[in-house]
Amino acid sequence: MRDPEVFEEVLDLVLEQALHNTTVHVELLNNSGSSQVTDIPLSFTNERTGIHEPQVVHTLGFNNQTDTFYLDPLPTYDLVVHSLPQRCMLGINLAPGAHNTIQVPQMSQGVLAPKFSTDRRTDYGSMNVDLYEAGACKAFYSMKIGGSVLLLTGKYDILLHTTPVTWVNDIEISKSEYTNLTISSPGSLMLQSSVAGYGSIIDAITLRQVVQFQEGNPSGRYTLQPGTYTVIFRARQARSSTYSIKKTFTISSGSTHNLNLHD
Repeated sequence: MRDPEVFEEVLDLVLEQALHNTTVHVELLNNSGSSQVTDIPLSFTNERTGIHEPQVVHTLGFNNQTDTFYLDPLPTYDLVVHSLPQRCMLGINLAPGAHNTIQVPQMSQGVLAPKFSTDRRTDYGSMNVDLYEAGACKAFYSMKIGGSVLLLTGKYDILLHTTPVTWVNDIEISKSEYTNLTISSPGSLMLQSSVAGYGSIIDAITLRQVVQFQEGNPSGRYTLQPGTYTVIFRARQARSSTYSIKKTFTISSGSTHNLNLHD
């Protein structure tokens, strides 16, 4: 075929037929290898252009068969499954003019629901909960306490932004199970001081700093998790550390402890 125009027309026709006849479905396999997981968003990314297309929500249709869609067979794709945590498959090449099946294993999920031991509103207000894969240094998701989230099965470390922060490690999420993560509700410290000064609230056992007082008078309400704490304080006008004040107190869930630094 020597006519360039005819060759180009034939090439365009072949490419169009390949495009229109290239189909894809993604099977999200549970831990037993069955294609029963669904309703999770998916993103295909063209490795060359960086364009994210298509982006769809995985669907099981008639007889629980995975939804099928058309995809350009020429690019190499990266697939992101927007589960928690997300799963990726890189360098996917499609067979042109054929039906392509992409299988993503180990996608069983369970529910995590972090909450306080009482449903009564706490002084924290809206509080964040950060989720980590067990042993990881970086959180993959942040949610609000009192909500729930679908997670892939496995172990997780949970950071709750209480005062002091609460870590719960190696929480096991199992297939199709609802896992309640319940922590103690906070109490309150009503602190009274007649003067401005410097100091902190520290954990009386671990000596970790819990609250660093802002410059000025530290009087006010402090929301704290149950435990034993120590206030170490020095008035601004006091010129010797020997005038520092130390007060140890205990906080219980749902209760308020009144503490006057000068009694």
